[in-house]
Formats: sequence, C-alpha cells, structure tokens
Amino acid sequence: AVVSTQSTGIRRSNRPKAENVYTNNLTILRDAIISSLVGVISAIHLTNPQTCQGFVSSASNQLLTGGDQENHMVISNNAVNVLGAIATHLTDTETVKMVIQIFRHKLCNPPSHLDSQMIRQLGEIMVHGNNESYSEVLTLFMQISSRACSESKANKDSTEHHGYRHCSFTVIRTLERICAKLDNIQRLKELLPWLLELFVQRSLALQTVCERE
Repeated sequence: AVVSTQSTGIRRSNRPKAENVYTNNLTILRDAIISSLVGVISAIHLTNPQTCQGFVSSASNQLLTGGDQENHMVISNNAVNVLGAIATHLTDTETVKMVIQIFRHKLCNPPSHLDSQMIRQLGEIMVHGNNESYSEVLTLFMQISSRACSESKANKDSTEHHGYRHCSFTVIRTLERICAKLDNIQRLKELLPWLLELFVQRSLALQTVCERE
C-alpha cells in the first residue's frame, strides 16, 4: 500500500510539470509561426502595402467572430498577437494606425479576456513605433486610467466601468515595463509628466474611496 501511494504521488507531482512543458512548447511554436508570418507580411509589404493592410483587416475580423467559446478564445488570442507583431515590426504608418484603431475599438467593448493582452501589445508598439504611434498609445493609456479613476470615485459597478478599472492596473504594469525598455531620452522626458498625472489621479481616487468607507 505504501508503494502504491508513493507511485501515485509521483505521477501526480509530474503531471503539472508535463503540462507546463507542453504549454511552453506550444508557446514556442506559436511565437515561431507568428515570427515567420510577420516576415512574409513584411516582404509582401515592400511591393504591395495594400495586401498587408488587407491581411490586418482580415485578422481583426477574428476578434469579432463568434463560434465555439474555447476555439474562439484561442483564435482571438492569436489574432491579437499577430496584429501586435505586425504593428511592432512594420514601419508603415498606415498599417500601424490600423492596428491601434482596431485595438482601441475592441478594448473594453465589451470587457473581455483580450483587454490586458491588447494593452501589452500596445505597449510594445509604444516602445518600437514612431513618435506618432507612441503619442497616440500613451494618450489612450491615460484615457483608460482617467476613466477608471473617475468611476472608482463615483462608485459605479457597471460591467463597462469595471473593465476600465481592470485595464487601468494592466496599463500601470505596462507603463512600468515601457520605462524599463525605453532608451530614448526624449520619450522618457515626455513620459514623466504623464506618470506624475497618473500618480495624482490614482491618489485622489484612493482618497475618495477611503473617505467613502
């Protein structure tokens, strides 16, 4: 009986490890496929930018298509990763604008499991994109934080505003990573006043919540 219990325990302890290895392998495979896909899109873009924009439009439809819930989650997650990778690696301003607008339209509309992932991809666009996309994404991040703080102070519990509050935390973590990655001194100087404003917003929201309680 002792041997049987021990062997069962070993099998159980190995199962999570095996699942982690399987998940890591799938992640590596997914990233390799996305990298290859972006390479092909980049090559096509040199001669036919419209084809690239058409692909972006097609991929964005995967964020709106219904279907089986589990399969839709996988497809939509991959679509967000692909769109983010394209916007990060291409220098075509129009294509990057398209991706940013797609994420802006989908973000918290309605709140979903994709919101945090889209914010992280927008963060990568901020780091690697041009000044225009950097400013546009930064403005969007501050809008999300401002709305979340306003709704926290108003004590509203609707689904929409709950999504903004959730995204606000992800925005803060993303801005933290952006600060660590940025090597452009001018962009860091531009980011500092925004971060100070964000700090004031969060402090005032916290003070209001404490006073209410």
